[in-house]
Amino acid sequence: MQYYRSCLKNPQSKVKGFSVGGLKLDERIIAFIVSWMLTPRGSNHSVLIEEDLILIYYIMKKIKVNWIHIFK
Repeated sequence: MQYYRSCLKNPQSKVKGFSVGGLKLDERIIAFIVSWMLTPRGSNHSVLIEEDLILIYYIMKKIKVNWIHIFK
């Protein structure tokens, strides 16, 4: 939740869910890449799940990721 708030355009706003709409541009683009291409799912792509936030954090902080494990 703390990282998600740091990615928001307005961190003081109320957070009801992990939506892509309030994110800054860089984080929003990475969120769509993660939810549409890297870990596609059949549900709403504009709502992030916890795993999406973790991947966005890793990508933004340049932390190495075991992509084989993610894709499985």
